[in-house]
Amino acid sequence: TLVMTGGHFISCLVVWPFLRREVDFVRPTFDNIMSHFKQTAVLFIPVIAVTLYKKMDKVMLGAMSPLDQNGFYENTEKIVNIPMGLITALGTVMLPRMSNLFASGNKKETQKYIQLSMEFICFLSCAMAFGMAAVSTEFAPVFFGDEFTSIDSLITMIAPTVVFISWANVIRTQFLIPLHYDRPYVISVWVGAAVNLVVKYLLIPQYGAMGAVIGTVFAEGVVMLYQTFFVRKKLPIGLYIKRGIFFVFAGGLMYAVVRLVASHGGKNLKTLVIEIIIGGLTYILLCVPYVGIIHKKELNNFMSKKKKKAK
Repeated sequence: TLVMTGGHFISCLVVWPFLRREVDFVRPTFDNIMSHFKQTAVLFIPVIAVTLYKKMDKVMLGAMSPLDQNGFYENTEKIVNIPMGLITALGTVMLPRMSNLFASGNKKETQKYIQLSMEFICFLSCAMAFGMAAVSTEFAPVFFGDEFTSIDSLITMIAPTVVFISWANVIRTQFLIPLHYDRPYVISVWVGAAVNLVVKYLLIPQYGAMGAVIGTVFAEGVVMLYQTFFVRKKLPIGLYIKRGIFFVFAGGLMYAVVRLVASHGGKNLKTLVIEIIIGGLTYILLCVPYVGIIHKKELNNFMSKKKKKAK
Protein backbone atom coordinates (compact mmCIF):
# COMPACT_ATOMS: atom_id res chain seq x y z
CA THR A 1 0.00 0.00 0.00
CA LEU A 2 2.82 2.40 0.88
CA VAL A 3 4.62 1.73 -2.41
CA MET A 4 1.44 2.25 -4.48
CA THR A 5 0.21 5.39 -2.71
CA GLY A 6 3.74 6.76 -2.31
CA GLY A 7 4.46 6.33 -6.01
CA HIS A 8 1.27 8.13 -6.98
CA PHE A 9 2.00 10.93 -4.48
CA ILE A 10 5.54 11.46 -5.81
CA SER A 11 4.36 11.48 -9.45
CA CYS A 12 1.89 14.25 -8.58
CA LEU A 13 4.47 16.15 -6.52
CA VAL A 14 6.97 16.23 -9.40
CA VAL A 15 4.75 18.49 -11.57
CA TRP A 16 4.42 21.27 -8.97
CA PRO A 17 7.71 23.08 -9.79
CA PHE A 18 6.63 23.28 -13.44
CA LEU A 19 3.15 24.39 -12.45
CA ARG A 20 4.48 27.36 -10.48
CA ARG A 21 5.91 28.84 -13.68
CA GLU A 22 2.51 28.79 -15.40
CA VAL A 23 -0.07 29.90 -12.82
CA ASP A 24 -0.51 32.08 -9.75
CA PHE A 25 -1.42 30.15 -6.63
CA VAL A 26 -4.54 31.11 -4.69
CA ARG A 27 -5.37 29.78 -1.25
CA PRO A 28 -8.80 28.08 -1.52
CA THR A 29 -11.49 28.63 1.07
CA PHE A 30 -13.65 25.94 2.63
CA ASP A 31 -16.75 27.27 0.85
CA ASN A 32 -14.98 27.09 -2.51
CA ILE A 33 -14.02 23.49 -1.88
CA MET A 34 -17.52 22.48 -0.77
CA SER A 35 -19.10 24.09 -3.85
CA HIS A 36 -17.58 21.24 -5.89
CA PHE A 37 -18.36 18.51 -3.39
CA LYS A 38 -21.85 17.63 -4.65
CA GLN A 39 -20.73 17.27 -8.27
CA THR A 40 -17.73 15.20 -7.25
CA ALA A 41 -19.88 12.97 -5.06
CA VAL A 42 -22.28 12.32 -7.96
CA LEU A 43 -19.38 11.25 -10.21
CA PHE A 44 -18.14 8.98 -7.41
CA ILE A 45 -21.33 6.89 -7.58
CA PRO A 46 -20.48 5.18 -10.92
CA VAL A 47 -16.99 4.50 -9.58
CA ILE A 48 -18.61 2.43 -6.83
CA ALA A 49 -20.63 0.50 -9.42
CA VAL A 50 -17.61 -0.22 -11.60
CA THR A 51 -15.56 -1.30 -8.60
CA LEU A 52 -18.42 -3.52 -7.47
CA TYR A 53 -18.68 -5.54 -10.65
CA LYS A 54 -14.94 -5.55 -11.35
CA LYS A 55 -14.16 -7.01 -7.92
CA MET A 56 -17.24 -9.23 -7.67
CA ASP A 57 -16.09 -11.09 -10.80
CA LYS A 58 -13.30 -12.77 -8.90
CA VAL A 59 -15.34 -13.26 -5.73
CA MET A 60 -18.11 -15.03 -7.65
CA LEU A 61 -15.64 -17.14 -9.63
CA GLY A 62 -13.86 -18.16 -6.45
CA ALA A 63 -17.11 -19.15 -4.76
CA MET A 64 -18.88 -20.79 -7.70
CA SER A 65 -16.17 -22.47 -9.80
CA PRO A 66 -12.78 -24.23 -9.49
CA LEU A 67 -9.80 -22.08 -8.49
CA ASP A 68 -8.08 -22.39 -11.88
CA GLN A 69 -11.02 -20.59 -13.52
CA ASN A 70 -10.27 -17.53 -11.41
CA GLY A 71 -6.68 -17.55 -12.67
CA PHE A 72 -7.80 -17.88 -16.28
CA TYR A 73 -10.22 -14.97 -15.96
CA GLU A 74 -7.80 -12.67 -14.12
CA ASN A 75 -5.09 -13.12 -16.73
CA THR A 76 -7.58 -12.59 -19.54
CA GLU A 77 -8.69 -9.35 -17.89
CA LYS A 78 -5.08 -8.19 -17.58
CA ILE A 79 -4.51 -8.65 -21.31
CA VAL A 80 -7.67 -6.79 -22.35
CA ASN A 81 -6.85 -3.93 -19.94
CA ILE A 82 -3.54 -3.18 -21.69
CA PRO A 83 -5.07 -1.31 -24.67
CA MET A 84 -7.45 0.48 -22.32
CA GLY A 85 -4.57 2.78 -21.38
CA LEU A 86 -4.77 4.45 -24.79
CA ILE A 87 -8.54 4.83 -24.55
CA THR A 88 -8.36 6.33 -21.06
CA ALA A 89 -5.63 8.72 -22.21
CA LEU A 90 -7.86 10.11 -24.96
CA GLY A 91 -10.70 10.71 -22.50
CA THR A 92 -8.36 12.36 -19.98
CA VAL A 93 -6.99 14.73 -22.62
CA MET A 94 -10.32 15.61 -24.24
CA LEU A 95 -12.50 16.07 -21.13
CA PRO A 96 -11.15 19.53 -20.10
CA ARG A 97 -10.97 20.61 -23.74
CA MET A 98 -14.60 19.69 -24.39
CA SER A 99 -15.73 21.24 -21.11
CA ASN A 100 -14.12 24.51 -22.16
CA LEU A 101 -15.71 24.42 -25.62
CA PHE A 102 -19.19 23.68 -24.24
CA ALA A 103 -18.81 26.44 -21.64
CA SER A 104 -17.90 28.95 -24.36
CA GLY A 105 -20.86 27.84 -26.51
CA ASN A 106 -18.73 26.71 -29.45
CA LYS A 107 -21.06 23.95 -30.70
CA LYS A 108 -19.44 23.64 -34.12
CA GLU A 109 -16.05 22.81 -32.63
CA THR A 110 -17.53 20.36 -30.13
CA GLN A 111 -19.30 18.45 -32.90
CA LYS A 112 -16.08 18.35 -34.94
CA TYR A 113 -13.98 17.03 -32.07
CA ILE A 114 -16.52 14.38 -31.06
CA GLN A 115 -16.78 13.13 -34.66
CA LEU A 116 -12.99 12.97 -35.05
CA SER A 117 -12.68 11.23 -31.68
CA MET A 118 -15.29 8.67 -32.66
CA GLU A 119 -13.54 7.92 -35.94
CA PHE A 120 -10.15 7.65 -34.24
CA ILE A 121 -11.48 5.48 -31.43
CA CYS A 122 -13.26 3.16 -33.89
CA PHE A 123 -10.05 2.84 -35.90
CA LEU A 124 -7.99 2.11 -32.79
CA SER A 125 -10.42 -0.11 -30.88
CA CYS A 126 -11.30 -2.32 -33.87
CA ALA A 127 -7.61 -2.84 -34.56
CA MET A 128 -6.98 -3.83 -30.94
CA ALA A 129 -10.10 -5.98 -30.54
CA PHE A 130 -9.76 -7.97 -33.76
CA GLY A 131 -5.99 -8.08 -33.34
CA MET A 132 -6.18 -9.61 -29.86
CA ALA A 133 -8.76 -12.14 -31.00
CA ALA A 134 -6.71 -13.05 -34.09
CA VAL A 135 -3.45 -13.81 -32.26
CA SER A 136 -4.95 -15.22 -29.04
CA THR A 137 -4.39 -18.89 -30.01
CA GLU A 138 -0.65 -18.35 -30.38
CA PHE A 139 -0.33 -15.63 -27.76
CA ALA A 140 -1.72 -17.59 -24.79
CA PRO A 141 0.82 -20.45 -24.73
CA VAL A 142 3.75 -18.18 -25.67
CA PHE A 143 3.01 -15.55 -23.03
CA PHE A 144 1.47 -17.60 -20.21
CA GLY A 145 2.70 -21.15 -20.87
CA ASP A 146 1.02 -24.36 -21.94
CA GLU A 147 -1.09 -24.50 -18.74
CA PHE A 148 -3.00 -21.43 -19.92
CA THR A 149 -3.80 -22.41 -23.51
CA SER A 150 -7.54 -22.28 -22.74
CA ILE A 151 -7.23 -18.51 -22.28
CA ASP A 152 -7.25 -18.05 -26.07
CA SER A 153 -11.03 -18.54 -26.30
CA LEU A 154 -11.55 -16.18 -23.34
CA ILE A 155 -9.47 -13.44 -25.00
CA THR A 156 -11.41 -13.87 -28.25
CA MET A 157 -14.74 -13.65 -26.43
CA ILE A 158 -13.85 -10.60 -24.33
CA ALA A 159 -12.26 -8.66 -27.22
CA PRO A 160 -15.53 -6.81 -28.21
CA THR A 161 -15.47 -5.02 -24.84
CA VAL A 162 -12.57 -2.94 -26.16
CA VAL A 163 -14.91 -1.44 -28.79
CA PHE A 164 -17.81 -1.07 -26.32
CA ILE A 165 -15.71 0.67 -23.67
CA SER A 166 -14.00 2.92 -26.23
CA TRP A 167 -17.29 4.07 -27.78
CA ALA A 168 -18.84 4.75 -24.38
CA ASN A 169 -15.70 6.56 -23.22
CA VAL A 170 -16.04 9.18 -25.97
CA ILE A 171 -19.73 9.76 -25.22
CA ARG A 172 -19.07 9.97 -21.48
CA THR A 173 -15.96 12.18 -21.40
CA GLN A 174 -16.77 14.41 -24.36
CA PHE A 175 -20.52 14.87 -23.99
CA LEU A 176 -22.24 13.56 -20.86
CA ILE A 177 -19.80 14.82 -18.22
CA PRO A 178 -18.97 18.21 -19.83
CA LEU A 179 -22.70 18.97 -20.17
CA HIS A 180 -23.50 17.69 -16.64
CA TYR A 181 -25.65 14.78 -17.83
CA ASP A 182 -24.73 12.94 -14.66
CA ARG A 183 -28.01 11.06 -14.25
CA PRO A 184 -27.86 9.00 -17.50
CA TYR A 185 -24.17 8.33 -16.88
CA VAL A 186 -24.82 7.03 -13.36
CA ILE A 187 -27.87 4.99 -14.45
CA SER A 188 -25.99 3.39 -17.37
CA VAL A 189 -23.16 2.21 -15.11
CA TRP A 190 -25.50 0.83 -12.44
CA VAL A 191 -27.61 -0.95 -15.06
CA GLY A 192 -24.41 -2.44 -16.45
CA ALA A 193 -23.39 -3.56 -12.95
CA ALA A 194 -26.77 -5.23 -12.40
CA VAL A 195 -26.63 -7.03 -15.78
CA ASN A 196 -23.06 -8.10 -15.04
CA LEU A 197 -23.95 -9.67 -11.68
CA VAL A 198 -27.10 -11.40 -12.94
CA VAL A 199 -25.48 -12.92 -16.05
CA LYS A 200 -22.45 -14.09 -14.09
CA TYR A 201 -24.60 -15.57 -11.34
CA LEU A 202 -26.44 -17.62 -13.97
CA LEU A 203 -23.45 -18.65 -16.10
CA ILE A 204 -20.42 -19.03 -13.82
CA PRO A 205 -21.57 -22.28 -12.12
CA GLN A 206 -21.79 -24.02 -15.51
CA TYR A 207 -19.22 -22.23 -17.65
CA GLY A 208 -16.68 -20.89 -15.13
CA ALA A 209 -14.36 -18.21 -16.54
CA MET A 210 -16.24 -18.15 -19.86
CA GLY A 211 -19.43 -17.29 -17.96
CA ALA A 212 -17.62 -14.39 -16.27
CA VAL A 213 -16.34 -13.17 -19.64
CA ILE A 214 -19.84 -13.31 -21.17
CA GLY A 215 -21.15 -11.31 -18.21
CA THR A 216 -18.49 -8.65 -18.79
CA VAL A 217 -19.33 -8.43 -22.51
CA PHE A 218 -23.05 -8.04 -21.73
CA ALA A 219 -22.36 -5.41 -19.06
CA GLU A 220 -20.12 -3.22 -21.22
CA GLY A 221 -22.50 -3.60 -24.17
CA VAL A 222 -25.46 -2.46 -22.07
CA VAL A 223 -23.54 0.59 -20.79
CA MET A 224 -22.59 1.57 -24.34
CA LEU A 225 -26.13 1.07 -25.69
CA TYR A 226 -27.78 3.01 -22.86
CA GLN A 227 -25.46 6.01 -23.27
CA THR A 228 -25.80 5.91 -27.06
CA PHE A 229 -29.60 5.76 -26.80
CA PHE A 230 -29.63 8.80 -24.52
CA VAL A 231 -27.58 10.98 -26.90
CA ARG A 232 -29.21 9.72 -30.12
CA LYS A 233 -31.11 13.00 -30.65
CA LYS A 234 -28.21 15.20 -29.56
CA LEU A 235 -25.39 13.67 -31.60
CA PRO A 236 -25.28 12.28 -35.19
CA ILE A 237 -24.95 8.66 -34.04
CA GLY A 238 -25.93 7.39 -37.51
CA LEU A 239 -22.92 9.17 -39.04
CA TYR A 240 -20.58 7.70 -36.40
CA ILE A 241 -21.86 4.20 -37.10
CA LYS A 242 -21.72 4.71 -40.87
CA ARG A 243 -18.07 5.78 -40.76
CA GLY A 244 -17.10 3.33 -38.03
CA ILE A 245 -18.54 0.23 -39.67
CA PHE A 246 -15.69 0.17 -42.20
CA PHE A 247 -13.17 -0.34 -39.39
CA VAL A 248 -15.18 -3.35 -38.24
CA PHE A 249 -14.96 -4.73 -41.79
CA ALA A 250 -11.21 -4.00 -41.93
CA GLY A 251 -10.73 -5.66 -38.55
CA GLY A 252 -12.65 -8.73 -39.69
CA LEU A 253 -10.53 -9.02 -42.83
CA MET A 254 -7.37 -8.60 -40.76
CA TYR A 255 -8.59 -11.41 -38.48
CA ALA A 256 -9.09 -13.70 -41.47
CA VAL A 257 -5.63 -12.93 -42.87
CA VAL A 258 -3.95 -13.55 -39.51
CA ARG A 259 -5.73 -16.88 -39.02
CA LEU A 260 -4.68 -17.88 -42.54
CA VAL A 261 -1.06 -17.15 -41.61
CA ALA A 262 -1.52 -19.09 -38.35
CA SER A 263 -2.66 -22.18 -40.22
CA HIS A 264 0.83 -22.45 -41.78
CA GLY A 265 2.75 -21.97 -38.54
CA GLY A 266 2.90 -23.35 -35.01
CA LYS A 267 2.13 -21.97 -31.58
CA ASN A 268 5.48 -20.25 -31.12
CA LEU A 269 6.99 -16.78 -30.82
CA LYS A 270 8.07 -16.63 -34.48
CA THR A 271 4.55 -17.26 -35.73
CA LEU A 272 3.13 -14.73 -33.26
CA VAL A 273 5.51 -11.98 -34.44
CA ILE A 274 4.73 -12.70 -38.10
CA GLU A 275 0.99 -12.59 -37.35
CA ILE A 276 1.28 -9.21 -35.62
CA ILE A 277 3.31 -7.68 -38.46
CA ILE A 278 1.09 -9.00 -41.26
CA GLY A 279 -2.10 -8.20 -39.36
CA GLY A 280 -0.97 -4.63 -38.64
CA LEU A 281 0.06 -4.01 -42.25
CA THR A 282 -3.23 -5.44 -43.55
CA TYR A 283 -5.30 -3.21 -41.29
CA ILE A 284 -3.32 -0.05 -42.08
CA LEU A 285 -3.35 -0.68 -45.84
CA LEU A 286 -7.13 -1.07 -45.72
CA CYS A 287 -7.81 1.93 -43.49
CA VAL A 288 -5.44 4.59 -44.84
CA PRO A 289 -7.18 4.92 -48.26
CA TYR A 290 -10.58 5.00 -46.54
CA VAL A 291 -9.51 7.77 -44.14
CA GLY A 292 -8.09 9.68 -47.10
CA ILE A 293 -11.45 9.46 -48.90
CA ILE A 294 -13.68 10.56 -46.01
CA HIS A 295 -11.29 13.40 -45.07
CA LYS A 296 -10.32 14.43 -48.59
CA LYS A 297 -11.38 18.04 -48.02
CA GLU A 298 -9.43 18.39 -44.77
CA LEU A 299 -6.34 16.80 -46.34
CA ASN A 300 -6.50 19.15 -49.35
CA ASN A 301 -6.75 22.16 -47.05
CA PHE A 302 -3.83 20.90 -45.00
CA MET A 303 -1.66 20.37 -48.10
CA SER A 304 -2.59 23.82 -49.43
CA LYS A 305 -1.45 25.45 -46.20
CA LYS A 306 1.80 23.48 -46.33
CA LYS A 307 2.46 24.64 -49.90
CA LYS A 308 1.81 28.29 -48.99
CA LYS A 309 4.22 28.07 -46.06
CA ALA A 310 6.86 26.46 -48.31
CA LYS A 311 6.57 29.34 -50.78
